[in-house]
Amino acid sequence: MDCHKALEFLDCIRPKSDDLELPEFAESRAHLDSCESCRLEFASRQEFDAAIAAVVQDVAVPDSLRAELMSSALVESGEGEESAESTIVTTSAERGPRRRTLFLAAATVACSVAIGMTLWFWDSGQESFSVADLLQRIDIQLDNAEAFDESFVFQIPAGWSNNDLYLWPRQGQDLDGESGHEVVRQDFALERGRLEHVSGIIAAIPANRVDSPPSASSFSSATLRYLPDGFVAVAWSAGNVVYLVKISGKPSDLEHLQRSFSGIAA
Repeated sequence: MDCHKALEFLDCIRPKSDDLELPEFAESRAHLDSCESCRLEFASRQEFDAAIAAVVQDVAVPDSLRAELMSSALVESGEGEESAESTIVTTSAERGPRRRTLFLAAATVACSVAIGMTLWFWDSGQESFSVADLLQRIDIQLDNAEAFDESFVFQIPAGWSNNDLYLWPRQGQDLDGESGHEVVRQDFALERGRLEHVSGIIAAIPANRVDSPPSASSFSSATLRYLPDGFVAVAWSAGNVVYLVKISGKPSDLEHLQRSFSGIAA
């Protein structure tokens, strides 16, 4: 089973359930055991599904809207005029395809409500930050640092785990005074002999908390930013995350670090 097909099947797994142990997912389960990329993607999707479920579980959906969306989803997935109630009654052989159909229908309802809830959250004044503000507020030395609370999915960029790079444990930083960490950060040091030593922090924040996310899409292509007190930094966007690297040193040190990772995708 290839990655595309495995993830297609795994999209049917309900978050925080034992669905993955069902026989219908045996091949997908075996694929996860051998594919780190899919394991990370599956974990990310499960976290997203759990977040959506948490948002919509107490939101009342009008019966007329629910019926219309369920009917539309079932027709588009090839179920024709068959009702949602009859779809629930399945044999073991039919369970996999029909469960995917029900998942699509449920996801349609959930996403419709989630869009409204997302707009409500934005309108409620959730604080966002400019890149310049972030670079000022994310300190290289953070007193009383806390372990990152895993409030969002964070993956170190590709290439940032090579043998010449040392990474310290992840720390979280609260910027808005509310519960949870908006920023995850790690101290790092790159050493290639005594004459080549660069150290600083790499940090990440969800892109939806950033005003005008940077246009650069990789570390090596990001433009240097010169900050007060001898700091230099870069920022770039990758998927749903904005990354920032900040060092205390010469611009050439950061350029050296970028060259070390040139050609490596974010």
